[in-house]
Amino acid sequence: GEPQTEFDGALWTYEEIKDLNLNMSYDKDNYVRRIIATDPATSSKDFNNEYGITVLGITHEGYVHLIADVSGHYTASEYAKMLVKTYFNYECEAVVYEENQGGDHVANTILSESKSVRLIPVRATQSKYLRALPVANLCSQGKVYFLKSFPKLENQMLLLTIQGYQGEQGESPDRLDSFVWGVYELLGLKDVNSIDVYFKRAWF
Repeated sequence: GEPQTEFDGALWTYEEIKDLNLNMSYDKDNYVRRIIATDPATSSKDFNNEYGITVLGITHEGYVHLIADVSGHYTASEYAKMLVKTYFNYECEAVVYEENQGGDHVANTILSESKSVRLIPVRATQSKYLRALPVANLCSQGKVYFLKSFPKLENQMLLLTIQGYQGEQGESPDRLDSFVWGVYELLGLKDVNSIDVYFKRAWF
């Protein structure tokens, strides 16, 4: 459970991640919206990646909390069952999913388990580092927190650098990707082809 070595140019440091941990229990009444964000697994000859499945909520005061991380190695059927079960357990309003990698298949797999799930597709148009940059900024500004420690996700955060993701050959940071997409949805960020990052005045 110990984080991996920090890399030069990483978006997050170990100390910064420790400061995100609120160490508090979940109470649904604290949130005005709760969503699931998911990043589909991709396979390579070197690494069998996970399905990213994270639960996020936005509080009445406008803070984003990472509530749960149920990512893992699943079959497509197991993935759909876990996602739908989590969706209803946390009374989420939507599932945000990245449609770049087999989007139609992901949507159909989820809907085959339950047609009551609301789906919001998103499309990546820039690198993982640039997409995660505004989320790292918001974390440093005290706008995004974790209810508890999520060691596997935190390891992926430490490994995302300006040079790219420093995981194993063929590994994709699916937990981190889903977390980033969740923050984008709850705070109204847009994934655009620009290194410029804009924030709403209301956040400050």
